Amino acid sequence: MTEPDGITITPDQIDDGFVPTPDPAVEQAVVGGDLVLVDGWRSASVVGPLGSVIWGSFDGRCTVGQIVEDLAGATGADPEVVAHDVIGFARQMGAQGYLVGV
Repeated sequence: MTEPDGITITPDQIDDGFVPTPDPAVEQAVVGGDLVLVDGWRSASVVGPLGSVIWGSFDGRCTVGQIVEDLAGATGADPEVVAHDVIGFARQMGAQGYLVGV
């Protein structure tokens, strides 16, 4: 898959400048309080509360760095810890095929 600008990257290349865009084929549902992401018949992932917040921030407009700033500001959490979590989650979702361009 390719990013909106036509570039394809590997999950480990996701950094604070990456703009996470959910693949339009990925559907989501809340089951028992957890977010479940489903990519047709190919895969499904259960996402916990923190992942749900991060996933909800992936709008195709904000960079990972902007998402980190917003979440750290809203929660008062250490920006380095938030960056680690957001980048790690984005890489995991990219590896699952849930993000455009990864």
